Amino acid sequence: MTPTRLCAVPHCSNLTTSSRCSAHRLKQLHGRDGSTRRWRKLRARVLRRDGHQCTHVDEHGNRCPVTTGVEVDHVIPLAHGGADHLANLRTLCPQHHAERHAQAARRPRGATPSAGRSGHGPSVPGARLEIGVDA
Repeated sequence: MTPTRLCAVPHCSNLTTSSRCSAHRLKQLHGRDGSTRRWRKLRARVLRRDGHQCTHVDEHGNRCPVTTGVEVDHVIPLAHGGADHLANLRTLCPQHHAERHAQAARRPRGATPSAGRSGHGPSVPGARLEIGVDA
């Protein structure tokens, strides 16, 4: 079958017969469910860097105290051009992770999240950023 449409991944110009081209379909199937060795190592580094504690900081500058059931989140989502790099990953508790995704759903496509006092970026107290470091 002849490819008839562009890949659904932003900035990808590959043609495909499904929603994603073969390069992005493989990434979707094998890289995002925590099953790859690289992702598991990177996730462990993020959790260790953040002290296995949610990095959300409230408007008073208080860091969320939750340390159980924490998840690793992308500051800039992969769908918006973010990457699997330490500087783009943070630890969130399930509540703040859900709130973050609810905010993202209300944001216009193509807009990127802010990284200010909300705890959604580098201003988190106690979090070391290692820019340009790969797992």
